[in-house]
Amino acid sequence: MVKLYFLLNFFILFLPFICSASENIGFKKIHYDIQDGRPLDIAVWYPTNNNHGAVTIAENAIFYGHEVILDAEPKISTTKYPLTLLSHGYGGSWQNLSWLANELALKG
Repeated sequence: MVKLYFLLNFFILFLPFICSASENIGFKKIHYDIQDGRPLDIAVWYPTNNNHGAVTIAENAIFYGHEVILDAEPKISTTKYPLTLLSHGYGGSWQNLSWLANELALKG
């Protein structure tokens, strides 16, 4: 009985990781510059069905990098997912929150 309980807990705890491991993340950087204001650099993370041409981004001495497909086509789905906006704050960069952006994109 203990073995069955352990096995069930293992699958319940690790099923989300197994399911999301097959997803691929697309990544696009956008530079928005208007004449009257400050330029804005935007990083967009999204699920994609594309599975080739992955590169590692946002790797440094503190954080692990993430495998993404640059400029990939977004995953087409009939399910609606929310748009999440992350702001790193003044003096930061998109790389500071790449760990969170990657996980959110894996979840759709």
